[in-house]
Amino acid sequence: MSRLTQIYEDIKAEINRNTSQASNLINVQSVGNLQNSPGALAWRNQAAREVEKLSDGCCKKVLTDIYCKIIPLDTDFVAGNQGQMKQDVDDFLASKNMTATQYFKSCHEKTKAPLLEFILRSCQNIGKQFMEEADKTLKDAQKNNIDVPPPVADADNEDISNQIVDITGNDMEYDTFIQVLKKKTIDKIVSSISNIISDTKDNKDMEFNPKPRVEPSMESAISIIVEHIHKKLWKENMEITSNLNEQIIGLAIREATLNQIDLCFRQPDSEFIPFRSKIRFGKGALVTESAIRGLVENMQ
Repeated sequence: MSRLTQIYEDIKAEINRNTSQASNLINVQSVGNLQNSPGALAWRNQAAREVEKLSDGCCKKVLTDIYCKIIPLDTDFVAGNQGQMKQDVDDFLASKNMTATQYFKSCHEKTKAPLLEFILRSCQNIGKQFMEEADKTLKDAQKNNIDVPPPVADADNEDISNQIVDITGNDMEYDTFIQVLKKKTIDKIVSSISNIISDTKDNKDMEFNPKPRVEPSMESAISIIVEHIHKKLWKENMEITSNLNEQIIGLAIREATLNQIDLCFRQPDSEFIPFRSKIRFGKGALVTESAIRGLVENMQ
């Protein structure tokens, strides 16, 4: 009896699935041009929205690639935490109230860098190809008198991912840029971490007393972040264990790497004094009040 029930449920699910797919089909028939068919016009407008979403998704993939390649963390950690890396970029863009496309356009306006123009043009071309294929699908549907499902673009599609590789993996200028930015980021962050470890390695309580900098503009983003988080945790009477300190430094590395990208692209609020203010008021891309609360909860 249970087997018959299962067969019945499978048949019902298949019928519902086919019905759902049929209901999603759009009638795009047109006697003359596209404007003569409301369905065709709606279908093409949807395709245009998908193009914008696709191009921006590609830009976000490139920005995530830059972040993952320059961050001074173990490559195995980065590879095993792609979800976290993508979330970092989402938080980074959200803190600026920008899409990835808007961010790259802003960067290009500030720097006039040919590389950024190349990234934007390449991502727009991917969207343009999708639109050309969508137009062909629409014309074929009208020619053959058939209904079609709404157009859907996916930046994670294998073909799209291969086109992203042409930008991030096969371009000499992009690779050179990554290597230069990676060296600058590693030199700045690793040097700062070394100073922190030197300041704390002989103190059992891991007390953090950063040495004052002569020039505020030369302050380390790492030291700003670690000092800020430590003060917050001390107020909560949290013991700064070595494990917790590693988590704090890891969070600081991620925030500082994103800040370094901003510095490279000459974005507003990328100088250290505004950056320090954003950290202190809990408005950093990653080091927010909720992130610090998460550290506390993980250690309790």
